[in-house]
Amino acid sequence: MRILIVGATGALGRDVVEAALQNGHDTGALVRDPARAELPEAVELVAGDVLDPSSLRTAVEGREAVICALGTQSPRRVSTLLQEGTRNLVFAMDHAGVRRLVCVTLLGTDTSRANASFIYRQVILRALAPMLPDKQAQEDVVRSSRLDWTLVRPPRFTGGKPGGELRVIAEGQPGRVGHVVRADLAGFLLDCATEHRHLREAVAVGSSAPEPEPMKLRPRVAVLLSGLLTGSELTSWGIVHPTLWRLEHPEQVRAEKLVYRRFGTVDPFLQTATIAACFAAAQGLRGPDRTLALAAGASYSIMLAITLIGNMPINVRVFRWDETQGDPEQWRSLRRRWDRLHTARIALDTAGFALITAAAVQPRG
Repeated sequence: MRILIVGATGALGRDVVEAALQNGHDTGALVRDPARAELPEAVELVAGDVLDPSSLRTAVEGREAVICALGTQSPRRVSTLLQEGTRNLVFAMDHAGVRRLVCVTLLGTDTSRANASFIYRQVILRALAPMLPDKQAQEDVVRSSRLDWTLVRPPRFTGGKPGGELRVIAEGQPGRVGHVVRADLAGFLLDCATEHRHLREAVAVGSSAPEPEPMKLRPRVAVLLSGLLTGSELTSWGIVHPTLWRLEHPEQVRAEKLVYRRFGTVDPFLQTATIAACFAAAQGLRGPDRTLALAAGASYSIMLAITLIGNMPINVRVFRWDETQGDPEQWRSLRRRWDRLHTARIALDTAGFALITAAAVQPRG
């Protein structure tokens, strides 16, 4: 295949050139100064500049695919080079009828930020902040084109021996990638260009990052909190309140007040913590496990709403009830309404516990 490498004199570009030659492709490299390129003799050196549209029209003529590994002189300086250069490249390819473009951008653009580690997001991306708008604009140019494009979003490059296993995550999908060996990334870019992989897709590419310890702990914490809440609710529903029903009216009212002082304020906080734990666990899960954790969080959210809207107002009335003068029949009616709401909460609580437990114990996909 006749391939043109843009950004061929950069570290990644040189690895792409090497991979293309090793695979027998007719390889061209766009360079501003052929005399200083220092590329293998087998490479066709094409003089040109991405900021010079006329030179690009000549460079892409007759090519079957273009791999753009364009970089900037300093990632810590604001620039529009990537946007303008890629726009010129896209225009030249469209004019010449060259359809296939594989463009390297950066992990952290658009939704791919979610595929980066905490340290990468908080440290690396902050350091690269001046360059990010140009990277995002570069992606927008490619997306709006009529070409058969692929956007490849790697994290930081490293040297080293190739042969590592790459992880590819489609746009909007969960999961994280770690640093990538340049030679492995170069091979991936070449495969995309020559085998038409990931057409009109943006993918995050890197090593299979180990799951951070917090991600491993979150489902366990959610199960623990869910279990505490379920145990408390079942004990109240199955043992405490049936026992209180057997007491005489004055003793029952006093006992109920004692129970509510102990659990009436604690349970809403435990429910809230369980909801937060379920949704936090979902962030570190994938596929069906993630869906189960989200469903558990939703179940506990409905349970909390019933508690706040239904049970808590009744609790307030219980605290104000005069056991010596209040009507026992009104009291029983009030308690029956509370028990019906409690039964609904128990059903949601049990469902939430089953869902988050299933999410935590199933193998990760």
